[in-house]
Amino acid sequence: MGNEKLKMQNFYKRKNISYRYEIFDIQSLDCKYLIESESIEDNLISILCNINDEVGLLNRITSRLLSLPDKKRLDYLKKLFILARLRPKVYNKLEEFYKEQKMPIVLDPKIDPLYKKGWNEAWSEAWSEAWSEAWSEAWSEAEKRTKIQDAIVIIKKFNIPVEKVAKEFGLQEEEIKKALNET
Repeated sequence: MGNEKLKMQNFYKRKNISYRYEIFDIQSLDCKYLIESESIEDNLISILCNINDEVGLLNRITSRLLSLPDKKRLDYLKKLFILARLRPKVYNKLEEFYKEQKMPIVLDPKIDPLYKKGWNEAWSEAWSEAWSEAWSEAWSEAEKRTKIQDAIVIIKKFNIPVEKVAKEFGLQEEEIKKALNET
C-alpha cells in the first residue's frame, strides 16, 4: 500500500495445496474510473492509484464531500487523510490544498477514534496534576492550621512568647496573634 514497489508473491504453495493468482499494484492502475465514479468511496480509493492530476482529484473529492452532511463529511475526511498517509506526495498536496481552500478540518478528540486515546491520556494527566496540586495545597493548609493550633496551646499553657513559638514552628507572628484573638 505504500510507495514501495509491490513485492508480494502471486502464488501460495504448501504440501497438498497450491494457488496461483494475479496481483495488481494499485499504483499501476489508471484511476480515471474511480475518480469518475459516483461512489465517494471509489473517489477516496483513487488517491492510491497512479495520479496525474492531484489537484483535480482533490477538487473532485472536495466537491463531493461538501455535498455531504457534516457527520458523513467528517467521517470521509478522516478516511481521506488516512489513505493519503500511504502516499506522502498526495498527503502533502492534500494539506496544501485544504490550506489554500481554507476548508477547516475540525476533529473532535472526544469522539474521533484517531485522537480519543491521546485525548484521554492528556485529560487523565491534567486531572492527575490538578488533583495532586489541589491535594498538596489542601494538605499544606491543614498542616499550617495544625501548627497554629499547636502553637496556641503552647502559648496559653506554657506562657511562652509568641515570637519564640512562631520562630520554632516556622509561622508568622501575625498568623498566631490573629488565631489567638479568634479563640
